[in-house]
Amino acid sequence: MSRQMLSQILNSRGIAIYLITYLLLLVTAPGKASVIEIMGGFSPIGSTGLKVISIMRWNLCVMPPVIVSILFMSLELGKLSCYTVIRTKSISHWFVMRYICVVLSGIVYLLCFMLVTTALGYNVGCGIESVCVFMLVFSVHITLVSTISVTLLITSRSHRVALLSFFAIDGGMVVVGSMFPSASKYILPFWGMANNEGFLFLNNYLYLLTTVGISILLLALFAVAALKWLRANNPAANPQNI
Repeated sequence: MSRQMLSQILNSRGIAIYLITYLLLLVTAPGKASVIEIMGGFSPIGSTGLKVISIMRWNLCVMPPVIVSILFMSLELGKLSCYTVIRTKSISHWFVMRYICVVLSGIVYLLCFMLVTTALGYNVGCGIESVCVFMLVFSVHITLVSTISVTLLITSRSHRVALLSFFAIDGGMVVVGSMFPSASKYILPFWGMANNEGFLFLNNYLYLLTTVGISILLLALFAVAALKWLRANNPAANPQNI
């Protein structure tokens, strides 16, 4: 993977999106809340009514790496593909290199926010085990949602479809889980929330391993589906890109 490719996904636009999100999250955080409290979502168990603010904050936390991934892949699938695909060994190699960039962009997003909040003294009371659980479930979730959005972008060539998939998952599904709290532990977005009822007790490793395992399986299936589509529909051969 070249430095140039990484700079294409973490360009000035992507960095600006991340920085604006960090600022919004910190400004709206109650006091000096830890990174787990800020990005860890919420638990609908024991609450009444729809947690509109919590749902909006959760979408704000997850959206930036998804948006950056969609913008990056839409550029790579456009006229640029006529040059980049030809220069690579195969369409598989072309896709894998760009998919790694998508995964890394989400990890960089999370790690940078962790560093920023730690430097500002937000994470003083966080235990190592809690932080590890948070980073695992959140990073897997944003990677999964980015993978689904990118796959739908590749197959449909529509930004609208890719964005709708995000709002359907982290918007619609979260609303359903909030309305039916007992079902939330079975709904995909809540698997990425460290503050979800299933993760509140760290000795519940069966739930952790099950949800993370299913999420990884899903993202692998979507990535394979995207690769198979590209093999059958080479973007460099698309008349719109020539």
